[in-house]
Amino acid sequence: MPTIQFTFTKTEGKHFAKANGGNAFYVGTETVYLGQHGLFNLKISDGPVYKAEDYVQQFGQWAWFLLPTAKCESNGSFHCLNTYDRAAFTFTFMQFAAHVPNGDFVQWFRALLQLPEAKDYFPFLELRNNRIFYVRNNEANQLEKDGPGGTAELMKYLNNDIKNIDSQEIITAARFVHWAQNSAAHRQLQVATAVKLFKGNMHDHSRRFNLDGMPDYICHVICDIFHQGRAKYNLVSEILSNNSQTNAYNKLLNIGAANYADRIRVLKNAHKQLRDAGKFGKVYNATSGEFV
Repeated sequence: MPTIQFTFTKTEGKHFAKANGGNAFYVGTETVYLGQHGLFNLKISDGPVYKAEDYVQQFGQWAWFLLPTAKCESNGSFHCLNTYDRAAFTFTFMQFAAHVPNGDFVQWFRALLQLPEAKDYFPFLELRNNRIFYVRNNEANQLEKDGPGGTAELMKYLNNDIKNIDSQEIITAARFVHWAQNSAAHRQLQVATAVKLFKGNMHDHSRRFNLDGMPDYICHVICDIFHQGRAKYNLVSEILSNNSQTNAYNKLLNIGAANYADRIRVLKNAHKQLRDAGKFGKVYNATSGEFV
């Protein structure tokens, strides 16, 4: 049995939980999106929030590089939750999504299951050959693998019924929210996974778009575009090839303006704040894979 037992209450579509009879905490609010019922949690007043300065010593400039996207995705909330779209389960301050095989959520969850407290929250999950398995009564079921549909079983484990809100979805959400709120190691793995992801993406984007020597604010816009998925490679390549850096930045920033005006506003403000504070102002070095 899990070491941490949760009990639940609901008030006007808002779900709350207690861990081992402790104080009640907010899990998420019910919502409907394209006919799918799920939960969301964007509240930042009751839990820790990502602050780049807390992670600069460990991750250097990458801690600042994550910040604008973190503001867009969750306003920095380490317990940001979404269970109502095609990903079935999305969590973390960068909204890692469970539907991508070997993707950000899977990589992060594998690392999370190696923490000492993992069995307190997910007693029947374990890593075998770096794959997530559900193990119970001497039976082991692999929940994720390579290729299309490779996380279908994991998604079902996290959120058994994407069309409706079910008990498994609520319990899983409560486990993640409580763990994020109460474990610095949990939050550190969110950041470490995001840094690894963005470092790898910058390496790939640099090769594709020749970003060696490109200012960090332009590099960040490109990373954010593909993190969210709001443009194709050819559009970004065309903009970079046919414009000055200033014009390229403005055009890249405004991709999808009709649908993503709020995100673009947040990005623009975050970039300005970071540049004014001297936190942005470096260029990407393709050889070292760092901003210098």
